[in-house]
Amino acid sequence: MPDAQSYRPQPTPPAAEAPRHALPVWRGALLVLALLLAWQVVAINMAEHHLEQAAAGDRDAVERALWWRPDNPRAQALMGRWLIRDGEWAAAESWLQRAVEGNPADARPLVDLASLRARQGEQALADDMMDAAHRLMPVDPRVQRAIGAYWLERGEVKRGIAHLATALSGDRSLAADVFPLLLLAAETPELQSALAPYTREPPGWWQAFIRHVARDAASADTLGTLVGMRQTAAVAPLEAWEREAWLQRLRRDGQVGEAYLQWVNGLDAGALQELGYVFNGSFERPLANSGFGWFSSTPRNAGFSIATGTTYGVVGQRALRVTFSGKRARFNHLYQQVFLGPGEYTVSGLARPDGLQARRGLQWRLHCSSGGNQLLGESELLLGSGDWRRFEFNVAVPADCPGQILRLYSAGNREVDHEFNGGIWFDDLRLVLAN
Repeated sequence: MPDAQSYRPQPTPPAAEAPRHALPVWRGALLVLALLLAWQVVAINMAEHHLEQAAAGDRDAVERALWWRPDNPRAQALMGRWLIRDGEWAAAESWLQRAVEGNPADARPLVDLASLRARQGEQALADDMMDAAHRLMPVDPRVQRAIGAYWLERGEVKRGIAHLATALSGDRSLAADVFPLLLLAAETPELQSALAPYTREPPGWWQAFIRHVARDAASADTLGTLVGMRQTAAVAPLEAWEREAWLQRLRRDGQVGEAYLQWVNGLDAGALQELGYVFNGSFERPLANSGFGWFSSTPRNAGFSIATGTTYGVVGQRALRVTFSGKRARFNHLYQQVFLGPGEYTVSGLARPDGLQARRGLQWRLHCSSGGNQLLGESELLLGSGDWRRFEFNVAVPADCPGQILRLYSAGNREVDHEFNGGIWFDDLRLVLAN
């Protein structure tokens, strides 16, 4: 047994060390993986950047996108489209086929491929492919526009209109191209039924289309046809602005009598009680800005206001009040279209100036509004303060003046003449045949 002094503790054997080459291998693998991922990110971003340029019309950007991502279906589809434009159909077909296989949910290359099939005489297959494209993207404006153009070329106008109308609902900027086609359909009896779905439930672009028809249609009858179709709608009944657009077009075409008849036919029982050469001359009803009733407008910061209200001495319950705040403004913002046959008439009304201050004053005038714009007569100048008093003036309507307009004006030729302050009331305006 060794003595204590000679004893020495034995050192603990070192733990087994990992091979020195293992850690560098893992680091290298991670670095390679990181580089691959970084490259993928860069490639994707660069491809998308060039695709945006390609979609905007840069042909070279398509090839740059394909350099970064040769398997990108959108880049392949755009290359196919460019080749179609260049007339290289065989090459285009290859690119489009790869795009469809790469992203079967994208209808855009399928539409282009269908067009190629049609050019190659495979019409039935092309039709089926267009139907498939529609099922894939039933509301995409670009796809629907292309499908619509395809059916128009096939001679199926109603079918083409349906797709173009869908495209228009998604992209209002297409109106300049689509509205003329829709107008043609409205003017063609055989195609009018293609517009029936939109007259039953008008889409968001309908009001702009009605304005287009009112302005550009060859005849007011076209707008009348659309209004007639709208009158049968149960879900979304005809609106006042649609009828008003038609009435204005009729008046513009000189069909004042027809416009008046259609307006009267649309009045309710209460409004019919106010009929006369001047409608609602006692101002008991609101100023509706429609038909042959009162129109009024008050631009922002105009310096005047127009409203009906109650005051003493009125005929009925209400009267009209015009108030001014001292600004200079040529006032002609209250008027009514009227329909008078040739002959002599008397215009009269009640006025109560309420501290109305101006160099000259206000004045009622009757002009021709169809067949000319000659002045037929005017009232005295209305100014100052006082109680209710009746004014009147005589007019002679010639045969070449089928429509007229009764309007309230600020009188005078100088700017200072149109600086008004205070107010004035009007009531019981009448227009009657002279004795």
